[in-house]
Amino acid sequence: MKRPARLSAREKAELVLRLLRGGRVHTVSREGRVSPADLTAWTRAFVAHGTRGLETGDERGGPTDPPDRGILLLGFDFPLLASLKLLLGPRYSTPIYPSIANGLAGAAWHPEVLACVVCGRAGDAGLAGSSDILQRRLPEAALLLVIDAAAASDWSRHGRFDAVLPDTVTLKGILDHLEALTGSRTRDRVTPSLSRHVLQAVEQVRQSYARPITVSTLAHSIGLSGSHLAHVFSHEMGLPLKDYVTRLRIEVAKCLLADPSNKLHRVARLVGFTDASHLSRIFRRREQRRPGEFRTA
Repeated sequence: MKRPARLSAREKAELVLRLLRGGRVHTVSREGRVSPADLTAWTRAFVAHGTRGLETGDERGGPTDPPDRGILLLGFDFPLLASLKLLLGPRYSTPIYPSIANGLAGAAWHPEVLACVVCGRAGDAGLAGSSDILQRRLPEAALLLVIDAAAASDWSRHGRFDAVLPDTVTLKGILDHLEALTGSRTRDRVTPSLSRHVLQAVEQVRQSYARPITVSTLAHSIGLSGSHLAHVFSHEMGLPLKDYVTRLRIEVAKCLLADPSNKLHRVARLVGFTDASHLSRIFRRREQRRPGEFRTA
């Protein structure tokens, strides 16, 4: 018997998290009184966009329609990965995972993985083995490694990744490599076509998102008027620059909250909010739940 009442995004997320923690589709479906097809669709949406991906659908809480193709973002350079997530979505599912093992588990919910962007560390002894697993499990996916500049040349010779970039690379550099590696597999561009000024803006936001940012100061550093930058950014990105900064801060906060040792006041300070209550208020507005609820889900 299917659940007659409409499910909220939070109720859907609770069912999805049971599944991601190892529950069987049919068991969770039966106990939650939802169809396996709905549960599978919600899981794909949750992996791609978090709770916000579960807010759409029909009035009975039916399945969402997330992107079929995914670009997995793996590692601990959260500002870089969160920036890529915002730039590549919503056309592609772009979940962030702290490890390759987590990413491979999440990849099961994507019909097609176009690429994996891995932010590695030169001293990570398991990186070579993990890259071999990625190649075996996702043979069609383009693998791009961003690693310490001093180690980039060594990793380029290993041949385990399709492209190896130093951690000094810009977002534009990563987007250009992704396009070159994946463009032949799709009719349309994989990466967004953005003007030089907008690319400069998102790069500067990545570098200084935790500090106070105003449109006027950002525009001045790029060589534009504030009104011109605001107009161009909104036109190309589909949202105001101020909202983009907030979204980036929230995405980085979500990554940090996955580590239980990160206290809320510390996370707030690291991502540019004045205090824990400020983070909680903005987080709840965007994610429809408090940071503590996100962490324990």
